Amino acid sequence: GSQNIEKQWYQRRVRGGEVVVTQNNLDARLSRENHPPREARERIEAEYEEEEDVETLKYGAKHVMMLIVPVSVCMMLVIAIIRTVTMYDQGTQPQVYLVYTPFHENNKNITTGSPVSDAVLNMLIVVSLVVVMTCFLVLLYKYRCYKIIYGWLFLSSLILLFMFSFIYLQEVIVRFNVAMDYITCGYIVWNFGVMGIISIFWKGPLILQQAYLVITSAFMALVFIKFLPEWTLWFLLGGIAIYDLFAVLCPKGPLRIL
Repeated sequence: GSQNIEKQWYQRRVRGGEVVVTQNNLDARLSRENHPPREARERIEAEYEEEEDVETLKYGAKHVMMLIVPVSVCMMLVIAIIRTVTMYDQGTQPQVYLVYTPFHENNKNITTGSPVSDAVLNMLIVVSLVVVMTCFLVLLYKYRCYKIIYGWLFLSSLILLFMFSFIYLQEVIVRFNVAMDYITCGYIVWNFGVMGIISIFWKGPLILQQAYLVITSAFMALVFIKFLPEWTLWFLLGGIAIYDLFAVLCPKGPLRIL
C-alpha cells in the first residue's frame, strides 16, 4: 500500500515522540526513486510543510514572550522612578525638548498648530533616526568592524551607567533629604557602573547582565519622558514598538540579522 511506499523513499527520525521529516532526507529519497507516486509525494510534502509552519509559529511565540517580560519589568521600573523623584515630571521644571523633536507648541516658528500632527512628525523623525543608526550598525557588523561596534556600545553604556545613575542618585538624595558627601556618592556610582560594564561586556551571571540591560533601558526611557513632548512620547511608544517587532521577528529584520 501507500504506507509501505512512503517508508521506502522517505527516511524519518523520531525526536521527542514526534515524527519529523527533514528536507535533506526528502531530497535524498526523491533522487533515488524514478517515479514516486504523485499522491504519496503530495501528502508527505504537505506534512513536511505543516510541521515546518508549526515550528515557525513556536519560534515566533517564544521570542515574543522573551520580549514581553523585560519590557514589562522596564516599564514598572520607570514608573517606580517617576513616583520617587520629581525631576522627570515635565510639569515641575521648564520644558526643554530634544533637538530632533522640533515640532511642539513652544516652537511657534515650525509648529503645525495641532498636537497630533506635531507628534506624528516628531515620531517619524525619531524612528527614522533609529532605523538609520540600526542599519549603520548592521553594516559595521557585515564588514566586521567589531572594534567600532564594541567602542560604540561601550561608550553608550558608560554614559548610561555612570552619568545617568549619578544624576538619579543626586535626585534621590535631594528628594529624601539624605546627607551624603561626594566621596561616598562617587564610590556608590563607581561600583554600580563598573559592575555593569563587567557584566555586560565581560563575564557575569546572566540574570545580572539582564538586570543591567533593563536598568539602562529604563534610564533611556526616562530621558525620553523628560525631554519629549507629551503627545510625541505616546506616538513614539507605538512607533518604536512596531519597528522593534519588525526588526527582531522578521527574517530580514536588522536586529534579527545581528
